[in-house]
Amino acid sequence: MEVIASRVLADPVTGSEFHVSVAKPVQKSADEWIGEFTVSSPRGASSGYAYGSDAIQALMLCMDAIRQELSRYPEALHWNGLSLDLAFPKTLPIVLGEDFYYKVESHVEDEIEKYVEAASRRRGK
Repeated sequence: MEVIASRVLADPVTGSEFHVSVAKPVQKSADEWIGEFTVSSPRGASSGYAYGSDAIQALMLCMDAIRQELSRYPEALHWNGLSLDLAFPKTLPIVLGEDFYYKVESHVEDEIEKYVEAASRRRGK
């Protein structure tokens, strides 16, 4: 496994560290790539993978798989003071089609705009 990225998360209560390593995606066929990852924790190591139609999709899906793997741990893991949800954010699913994706994305963008406008008004007071 050729590691191309890593991140260390920690339990803020115990200080236990969880090391995440992501491998360079490997092409399995013309339109199939695999992204692999490893999580090393005080309990030992676990690994997983995600398939994509190209290297970038394999990496993106690998991030989702890492989030799912880490969410199984009972510790409230943090990275740079941010929760697991922000260390490995949930992505919008594309498997449900473009219409669904763009509908959800539009809702997210609307909420961001509302939040920014409200924050600007609060600062202006």
